[in-house]
Amino acid sequence: MMKTNGKHLVVLPLLFLLGCADRPNIVTDIPDKIPAALKAGQLVPRVTDASEFKAVFGAPIKEETNLDGDSRVIRLFYSDRVFVAFTQYNRDCAGTLSSISIGGHRVDLGMPVLRSTSDLLKLDKNWGLQNVSLVKLDLSGENKLLSNLSFDSKTQWPPQRMLPKGFDPQKILRDGKNPGLGIRALHARGINGKNIAIAIIDQPLLADQREYSERIVYSKNIDVVGSPPQMHGPSVVSFAVGRDIGTAPKASLYYFAVPSWKRDNTNYADALRTIIEINAAKPLAEKIRVVSISAGEFRTWKNYNIWKKTLAAAQAAGILVITCDEGFMDFGNLSRSPGQNPDLADNYMPEIWDHAKHELWVPGGNRTRASHTGANDYVFDVVGGRSWSTPYLAGVVALGYQVNPTLTPTEIKELLLKSATHTKYGPVINPGGFVKLAAGIKE
Repeated sequence: MMKTNGKHLVVLPLLFLLGCADRPNIVTDIPDKIPAALKAGQLVPRVTDASEFKAVFGAPIKEETNLDGDSRVIRLFYSDRVFVAFTQYNRDCAGTLSSISIGGHRVDLGMPVLRSTSDLLKLDKNWGLQNVSLVKLDLSGENKLLSNLSFDSKTQWPPQRMLPKGFDPQKILRDGKNPGLGIRALHARGINGKNIAIAIIDQPLLADQREYSERIVYSKNIDVVGSPPQMHGPSVVSFAVGRDIGTAPKASLYYFAVPSWKRDNTNYADALRTIIEINAAKPLAEKIRVVSISAGEFRTWKNYNIWKKTLAAAQAAGILVITCDEGFMDFGNLSRSPGQNPDLADNYMPEIWDHAKHELWVPGGNRTRASHTGANDYVFDVVGGRSWSTPYLAGVVALGYQVNPTLTPTEIKELLLKSATHTKYGPVINPGGFVKLAAGIKE
């Protein structure tokens, strides 16, 4: 479109054609301004929200909100070449800067460098301080806030004098690797899952993670072509067979990567069917004895009947399948008390979100887990969930199979409940007592 002032033709900018002539505060050289704003700390990934962005760069030509799995994503479009996304991972946090695309290329947002302690309040609690720089902050008076935020081995901390007294991130990471409840005492006796095969069905895995890379004997990808490693897979694997974290660190791992985000039971059924086929050709000593699946919404996903039939076939074949639903056992999730002896059941309490009564309580919170970001990376989670308790329980079951390969799934459940330690919150899993009873049946 062109206008004439009587002497010259004036070509209006593209933004006018897109309806932006009435936005006088819009920044027309955004492709140059955004990198500068990131470098200056004016924009901070995972902290800056959409309203803050618009205050700097003006109103977009278009704004849309969509769901991405369980997350809510706000996208601001400034031209056909520039759009910015803000992701809200849960209702407790605002949507914050998660990606910027300029000319078809994603901008490297870099590590978030927090500018003040008020930025801490803007972080999504699921990710907390993971891959965040705190070097500019005086956190000496923020003990309560820090105790409620996860962090990882990439988190950059200020000098010790600027941290709360007694707060030692490296010690917290190290201590959080201990499975607790006497598990390491069993490992010292050689009861560590050796010669027992565990299968895990979960999201794409970082195969070279030091915590479990040596345990993988078989892996299969199902409908996940092009998907990078996700955080969930390395986490659950480390709780089951991790060398420092797992309850059964010498068990063999069969891993099946599936796209849980598609909410389709077909992929899980395919994996479980493969496990049944693998077992059919093996003697008892080499069979996959327990399957861990950190999912529990099968009834609400597509093709539930297929999953139900396949699960029944696995159970008929003697395979113990542990999931986050109540198929095998109704278990709740515990969090260990910070700084307390992790081997004592009384030093655990239910997660703040879990108010139900359960047949058994299993640890999951205030633990360190393997990260998907690198072979030597770890995350300390303040809040856990049944996703973490499921592989913990599967690993304990593997210890029972190690001392008595003839156990049936029914016997395993009975022994888990019979050996449980009773606390004011209810029965807590007792790995040592369970293994003792399992070995006794063999005798």
